[in-house]
Amino acid sequence: MPINNQVVEKQKVINNEPPVLKQVVIDALQEIKGRDIVEIGFGHCPEQPLFDTFILCSATSTTQAEALCENVLRRVYERLRLEPSHYEGKDQAQWILIDYFNLLVHIFLEDKRRYYDIEGLWNDADIFSYAEPESSPLHLNNN
Repeated sequence: MPINNQVVEKQKVINNEPPVLKQVVIDALQEIKGRDIVEIGFGHCPEQPLFDTFILCSATSTTQAEALCENVLRRVYERLRLEPSHYEGKDQAQWILIDYFNLLVHIFLEDKRRYYDIEGLWNDADIFSYAEPESSPLHLNNN
């Protein structure tokens, strides 16, 4: 019997990990004043991608983009002991991608974000905006 209880407890931890990870990432971005933080959820998409969630945010400078990246990496590791499978773009800091398996974090300079328009590419997904720290997400589309 104890083995079954351990398996159930482990499944609870695994099942709770994505929402915790998402909140740690959002808190880390808000802490460094990331702008226009948006979550894109792919649970209702007709063509299910290989990931569950995108978190997007804008930075006003390459220095801020690097700081946002570093803070996400640091906070996620401190709170969850989780390292990304990889990250890229930190050298140019125009578009930084941090891959936490099912959750991808995109940190853009504002002009790059407008140019690539990730929200527009995935407009059939559920899109939530995080306007203020500690605020509830605002659901932006009707899916």
